[in-house]
Amino acid sequence: MKDPRLARLARMAPYRRLRSFDPSIKSLIQDTKKRAQRDEKRFSSFSEAWEQLVPDKLLASSKLVGSRGSTITIEVDSSAAKYELDRLLRTGLETNLRSLYTGPLTRIKTKLGTPDQSESG
Repeated sequence: MKDPRLARLARMAPYRRLRSFDPSIKSLIQDTKKRAQRDEKRFSSFSEAWEQLVPDKLLASSKLVGSRGSTITIEVDSSAAKYELDRLLRTGLETNLRSLYTGPLTRIKTKLGTPDQSESG
């Protein structure tokens, strides 16, 4: 007769073995590439709408920094430009951008950025 403890060990052996581990970063690179392509597609749609609707003066002092979920963050280089952009967004620019932008958009967040090092002396 077989010992029931040995039979139990034999049944558990496939679950208790060390699984092979793949140390390569291939899957990470593929995921990053997919995310980058998706974001590029989304941002190009938004940037086209942004360039079409925002006045040139504000366009020169603002840049798209990123998005998280359905919130897009715009960085501006001065307080005056931030105030002007916020005012425009509240008075209808955000609604117009939503109508032209194909992706999800619930909020446009503006933040004050630091001036580039290359511009200062």
